[in-house]
Formats: sequence, C-alpha cells, structure tokens
Amino acid sequence: MSIVAKKRRTWKRAPVKKVTNLIKENNKQRIEKVVVEGKSALMITYKNEMTLKNLTYLKKITEFLSSKALPFSKLISFDRSTHGYRGIWSYCEGKHKAVWSHNEYAAFGEFLGKMHLVTKNYKENSVYRLPLILRLREKYEELKSFIPSSFDNFPHLLEIVEKKWPLFLSTGLVHTDLFTNNVLFKHNEVSGILQNHNFQTDVLLYDLTPVAKSLYFSPCTDIKEKECAFFTAYNLYSPLAKEEILALPVLTSAKLLSTSLNMIENHLKEKSYNESQLNAAAISLIHAEKALLLNQ
Repeated sequence: MSIVAKKRRTWKRAPVKKVTNLIKENNKQRIEKVVVEGKSALMITYKNEMTLKNLTYLKKITEFLSSKALPFSKLISFDRSTHGYRGIWSYCEGKHKAVWSHNEYAAFGEFLGKMHLVTKNYKENSVYRLPLILRLREKYEELKSFIPSSFDNFPHLLEIVEKKWPLFLSTGLVHTDLFTNNVLFKHNEVSGILQNHNFQTDVLLYDLTPVAKSLYFSPCTDIKEKECAFFTAYNLYSPLAKEEILALPVLTSAKLLSTSLNMIENHLKEKSYNESQLNAAAISLIHAEKALLLNQ
C-alpha cells in the first residue's frame, strides 16, 4: 500500500471564487487567486513534485491550445517552492454541470471536434507518458496484488481490450480526462477545460470515451437525442470514419477499466475501509464489460 501512496497526486480544481488572497490551504495543497499580467489566474502549489520535463511539456501544450482559441486553463509559468513545484494556471470562468442538456452536449461536441481538428497528427513527442493501453496494463500490474477477489474478471477484460485495441486510428493531442466536472459552461458554450495535467499524444478518439460512457449507460429517456446532438456537432469538424465508430466501445471499456483502477487506488489510500470507492470501481467494471459487448 505504501508503494501506491507514493504516487499520489494532489492537483484538483480550485474553488472558482473571485478572491485575491489565499482561499484554501491544507496539508495537501495551496491554492490562490492571483493576477498575472492583468488577467486572473489560479496558483496551485504541488505537495508532490511533478517533473520539470512534464511541466515544460504542459506549458508548451496549453500555450498551443490557447493560440487556437480553445478554452483550456493554460499553464502560464511555474517555479520551485518549499512545497514542491508551483504552477500559475489561467483562470477559467463558468460552471460545471452534473447533467448536460441537449445544447450542452452539442456545445461540447463542437468544442471537441474543433480541438481534434487542430490537434490531429500533433507531433510533440509524448516521451513522458506510455501509450494509453500500456499505461492501463502498468497500472494493473502495480495494483493487482491489492485488488479485491470480487474483481477477478478484471484481467480477462483487460486481455480482451488489449487484443482489440485499435492500431490505425487518427492520433494527436489527447486530454484523457474529459469528464463532466472538468468541463465548464457559460451561456451554453464551453468556457473552460480543467485538469490539464495529463495530456499526451495518442488515439484522439479516447477523448470521446467519457461522453460515450454516459451515452451508453444513461437512464435518461432522451439520451438518443443527446447522442445525436453531440455526434452531429462533432462530425461537423472531425468526421468519424466507420472504423472509429466501431472502435469506440473498446476505447470506452479501456477508460472504464482505468477508472475502476483509480477508484481501487483511492480506496487503498484511505486509512479506513471506503465502501463507496469500491462500489464505484465495481460499477465501472460492470460497464466496461457491457461496453465490450457493444463491439460484438
């Protein structure tokens, strides 16, 4: 368990409050609202160090995305402090919404289509991260001795995903963590993208997997209309080929397996038994298996 805890990262979204002094401080992180060159920014201090190479890479990536008028929180600068590396990130306005309307699905589809249009074939070498499928395998090998016996079908599902992993799809710059709470909306438009510390070059379609998961397994009665709104908007800028549509369930399963491992890892970090984390991990595993069935 100590090996797992060492890799814990303490970055998370700061409260979006218009203050200029320290608004939060605990033993994990420090977050401030500051002003950089006349513009609002969030300053986040890492307790656990990120590498200088990774921060340099993130600064270049977020500058590139901002130059394309994409609403990403940009890493403006960073330095070394007594608490670790300190990053100054641009301040994003807007709010995240747990449940998206048709208009918000369409707005996100348009944003993601534009993003993939400009990041397709992006060649900045992602030497700092393994390919996504290898990262999934590495994470599993790291945690497998701690995984509860009730997750005994995990290695079988991972083996299927590895076997079916698409090798010839379009690649480019991938965010890898576009869940709903990392997307901000303002006036029915995407106004900010957060948690931008995990970029790499890989299969572009992987960024669609959080949306695909919600579309596949949502209990909403209007989910087909939302699916149409999202994919219609996305295809205006980055049309999906038939093989990409067929590959989406496999990539979604991989994302769900990764989420399941993250929940198990979070459980291991807790000092006491955390049933909610294990329940979330189990649900993700069930959905991962169902997503693979969509590929048959």
